[in-house]
Amino acid sequence: MAKASSLNSLLVSIVRLVLAIEPWFAFFIMLMCTGAFFDIYEEAGYGVARIKFYLWKLLEIGAVGFMLLRWQRVLRQLATNGKFLLAFLALLWISRYWSIDPGKTITQTLYVVESSILGIYIATRYNFEEQTRLLTIMFSIASVLSIFYVFAMPTMGTHTGQEAIWAGINGYWRGIYTNKNALGRVITIAGIFLLLEALTSKNRWLAWGIFLISFQLIVGTNSKTALVGFLFIVAISPVARVFRWNMAVGIPLYLSVLLLGGVGAIFLGDNWNTALDTIDKDPTLNGRLPIWEIMIQRIGERPWLGYGYHGFWQGWDGKQSAEIWRTIHWLPGHAHHGFLEVMLDLGILGGFVFGLAFFDAILKSINRSRYTPSLKGLWPLGFMTFYVIMNQTQSELVVAYGIGWLLFMLICLTPVEPPAEDSKLKSSSDRLGSAPKLTGSSKLKSRG
Repeated sequence: MAKASSLNSLLVSIVRLVLAIEPWFAFFIMLMCTGAFFDIYEEAGYGVARIKFYLWKLLEIGAVGFMLLRWQRVLRQLATNGKFLLAFLALLWISRYWSIDPGKTITQTLYVVESSILGIYIATRYNFEEQTRLLTIMFSIASVLSIFYVFAMPTMGTHTGQEAIWAGINGYWRGIYTNKNALGRVITIAGIFLLLEALTSKNRWLAWGIFLISFQLIVGTNSKTALVGFLFIVAISPVARVFRWNMAVGIPLYLSVLLLGGVGAIFLGDNWNTALDTIDKDPTLNGRLPIWEIMIQRIGERPWLGYGYHGFWQGWDGKQSAEIWRTIHWLPGHAHHGFLEVMLDLGILGGFVFGLAFFDAILKSINRSRYTPSLKGLWPLGFMTFYVIMNQTQSELVVAYGIGWLLFMLICLTPVEPPAEDSKLKSSSDRLGSAPKLTGSSKLKSRG
């Protein structure tokens, strides 16, 4: 009996330890998906590529292990919320059979599937409030560490050296990320969470301080695209709140804001060169317009199924990509448009299936903004808006081990439930609520 009691005590202690460290496990997955640390140390010659590889594998094994402990809920949540997303992943998997580069398609598809496992784990393990808390803490720490690297370790936290001088980016900030553009993308997304935290937190001075750090990081990158995206996200945040009032009012009003933005772009067309000069951009959008025209032609050559996931771009070794490089006289490695890239890889069929998943994510984001009492419920809609804008000039829709793909999966897979009737009667002050403190010791309530 004594041995059995000791064994039970040991098992209980192990379970408690696992439950205590599991939030940090999820936090580390999120931080890794932003691309933090490893690339800058690899560039500095530390040889951490193998460590990074095995670390990802350990995270995936851990995620699978945790999901097996609650496999019934995982399957139930996937069946309820993940039909379109799973259909798209299945299409990626079978695209090897018509890919013009099957080997590359198999490798890249495995990366997407492996990283999707991490998203499925977090979405099925933590509810929306817990996910938001973890993401806010993660983005806060990433922002603080980035500003620390800029000033305390400038040889790593900024672009330096002869190559940076030749590229005209000497002294530009990159924080804990591989380059200024990577930092700009991450901090633009972080701005959504940090702004909402600043608006709702009890420790507002701390939250606003971290938000201002994130803004300074954007300025330090000298990335005009990131700056415009950051300011746009901040500007539309109040507009997103209209979905709380009435769906019939919210959708037309939100679309009106987007329409006004389109009209503004048309107006700028009359003063196109002058307007673009103010942000140092070329009238052909850095050469993207010619490549978009060619991409549409190539999609027309294999319209239904495309060229296979990551099958098209093979550099000089690929007939199609080499022809494009010779035509436009520069060397793009992707379509510079996320939605065109999906069509190029998977054709009309893939575009349709992904469109269903994307539309589902938009609807869930709108409903989340309506049904979540806290202002934190606005972040999915803010992110999806940014996701659309970013992918007008970049191919970032389906990127393995990327923070964008992780957040997209969380939005798709996390259930959105209307609040109880009595919660709708709360006062406006109660509706705003208070966000969790930005401390690693915050306890995350388990659903399982």
